Amino acid sequence: MAQTAEGMNVNDGDGRLVGWLERVIALWIAAQIAGVTFFFGGALNTGKGMVFSTWMLAGLAVWFSLWWVCLPEGRRVIRPVGFLFVPWLAFLAVSNWVITPAPWVGRLELFAFCHAAVLFFVVVHAVRSARARWILVGGVLGLGLAALGVAVYQGYVDTGWHPAGGRVWEQYAGRSVGFFGNPNSLAALMLLLIPAPLYLALDTRRGLTVRVLGGAQVLAFFWCHVLTVSRGGVLAILPMLVLGGFLFCSGWKRRVGVAALLLVVYGLVFFGQSTMNERVGGRFAGMMEAKGESSRQLLYPAAWKLFLNEPIAGNGVGSFPVLWDELVPVNNAREAKYAHSDYLQTLADEGVIGFVLLYGPLFGLLVFGLIRVMRERDDFSGARMWLAIAVVGLCGFAAHNAVDFLMKIPSLLFLQFVMLAWIASVFFKREVVLDDASGARVMMVVCAALVASWGLAVVRPVFEVERMTYGADNRIYHLKSELSAGEPLDGELLQEASDEYAAALLLDERYVPAWAGWGKAKLLFRHLHPKATPRVVDDAVADFDTAMELGRPTWRQWADRGDALAVMPSRYGEAVASYQKALGLAPEHSILWIRYANLLIRNPAAYPQAMAALQRALEIDPGNEQVIATMEQWRQIAEGTVQRQ
Repeated sequence: MAQTAEGMNVNDGDGRLVGWLERVIALWIAAQIAGVTFFFGGALNTGKGMVFSTWMLAGLAVWFSLWWVCLPEGRRVIRPVGFLFVPWLAFLAVSNWVITPAPWVGRLELFAFCHAAVLFFVVVHAVRSARARWILVGGVLGLGLAALGVAVYQGYVDTGWHPAGGRVWEQYAGRSVGFFGNPNSLAALMLLLIPAPLYLALDTRRGLTVRVLGGAQVLAFFWCHVLTVSRGGVLAILPMLVLGGFLFCSGWKRRVGVAALLLVVYGLVFFGQSTMNERVGGRFAGMMEAKGESSRQLLYPAAWKLFLNEPIAGNGVGSFPVLWDELVPVNNAREAKYAHSDYLQTLADEGVIGFVLLYGPLFGLLVFGLIRVMRERDDFSGARMWLAIAVVGLCGFAAHNAVDFLMKIPSLLFLQFVMLAWIASVFFKREVVLDDASGARVMMVVCAALVASWGLAVVRPVFEVERMTYGADNRIYHLKSELSAGEPLDGELLQEASDEYAAALLLDERYVPAWAGWGKAKLLFRHLHPKATPRVVDDAVADFDTAMELGRPTWRQWADRGDALAVMPSRYGEAVASYQKALGLAPEHSILWIRYANLLIRNPAAYPQAMAALQRALEIDPGNEQVIATMEQWRQIAEGTVQRQ
């Protein structure tokens, strides 16, 4: 009989083949998580990441089907807990179809959540033996060690290097990001990985070699965690270590002693690193002085206001990046995708309904697991071991999630749902036996075929649209930067970007970012063909109008439309009207008021209105020296004391 986790009532089937297939499934899941992290920074917001994860999911469906077919009669069961998150996914699908103003963003999130739910289902059913789970854990721990190597290189050799190509964003200079796009994600990965080797290090039943290796890996992961310089990560790991000390040991004296020792060891690693890396000490010193944090001060109030506007069903999955800066005073031009708190963003996007459907089961499993582990605190059987490892890691992850967008990083989301499946396997043992063997086989084959077809028919076009639009956007950004620097416009590069937008719209004519980008590209053609400016402006404005018709108009779209119209002096009035529309949507955006003032001042008769616009920008962003200097210059011009430059 296939080996099962001790203390767990499971039916994994007889025969070596079933056991080997279970281990293959575990290894495949580890490879999917590692692959998404290695090659795509843990995210699926690139087309290639979407296709890779979909094909891995199709392969997983094939392996799961083979495992299912090889089960003996009477052992083919469906565990209803595997469908725990289906109501939430159904709500998200409706939200993305009916409610959201940004379905092109929502479908990416829905895509990742569907993958996580499938992994949850498979792990609940087919990854239940101790050996299979250790294979999965071992694969993910290998990912952690690889991430450590990258983090050390980024921390000590080249702070801007990234293994996926390109450079680490300048704002993260001096902070290790590993394979991810930001350091907080690497810190969260360490939170999920530390409990397993920590348990091995503290388990007195293990041999000395295993305990020493476990302790060494814990120290290595501490080092990696500190290299991220993640304040949220530090605030999450400290209570997690205390919890681990209490749950992984027996006897109150030993629990207290181990918890204190873990805090001391982490503190030594932290302070040792802070003396070697000024970035570490400086960032945390700023935290103690309440400095260095500006984005969350804007994002949290915006997310809360969005929730209050639509508290029941939310504003729609993926709506936050489109709507947030219409509700709060903004004194910069940043574009944010996430609220930096998954709990707040879930409330804003999905309302109470989505929040309850997601976090009700999630926190329910976590609380049940914690209670079970505490009740059996002196039992170190296999079932309790997996519960304790999952509970400690998920508690740290949940704490960090309060100040970051970890649920939006699919590789972290996948690993979280795998650990939730371990807890669900213990508490929910109800099974439905499928007696019709032939029908069961047909069902599994059909499911595998559907997943593969979905990858070909749905995900592939989405990948192409995302890839082409993303590439074209980068080209347009590069061309605008060159123009700002006084360099001539590269006509071939502009034509490539325009062609990519057109090709993307052939695949999905309702893809709003492609319409908006195409409008910006067309507007640049006037630098190559000045005589065609009227036609170019008409075409660009038509594209901006199409983008607004397909989705909820945003202030950025209205402002881009106004900039396009402002190119033609004869359409000055239309440009002003477009900017007034933008200000109606984002009245607390100081940069928008400055842009509006720069448009108004083109008409000398509108000088009072232009000054009033700058004054409004100054009220939103007091002390803005650039605005103050501009107002003084305009006053001097109006008074005739200086010549207009």
